[in-house]
Amino acid sequence: MLTATVCRQLPAKDKTYKKGDEGGLYLMVRPSGSKHWHMSYRIDGKERKLSFGRYHDDPERGVTLAEARVKRDIAKKAIGQGIDPGAVKKAAKLDPGQHLEARNQQPAPRTASGCRALWLADRQGL
Repeated sequence: MLTATVCRQLPAKDKTYKKGDEGGLYLMVRPSGSKHWHMSYRIDGKERKLSFGRYHDDPERGVTLAEARVKRDIAKKAIGQGIDPGAVKKAAKLDPGQHLEARNQQPAPRTASGCRALWLADRQGL
């Protein structure tokens, strides 16, 4: 099991390596010294991996050990219900303007003038 001190002091090596926590959660350390949280899990008999973000001991600059464990627990609950957390994350990434489309059935604007018009329409609706 990892501690915050161990995570902070993990050195960079010539090759990428993993340092495991528990429940499939591990910290991947790259040769550049960057550290990223990942989780391995199985769903429908296939092994999958889920990324939680870059490690940092400051919560405003990255994902701490405690936050990674919370995210792991949330993902495990979803897996227990038969939901693939990786597919949910991927769907959210593919459609970032979903809240806009649900409101007025129009795609999110890609220009500054389109954003301005949408913002003005929201302001007038208040």
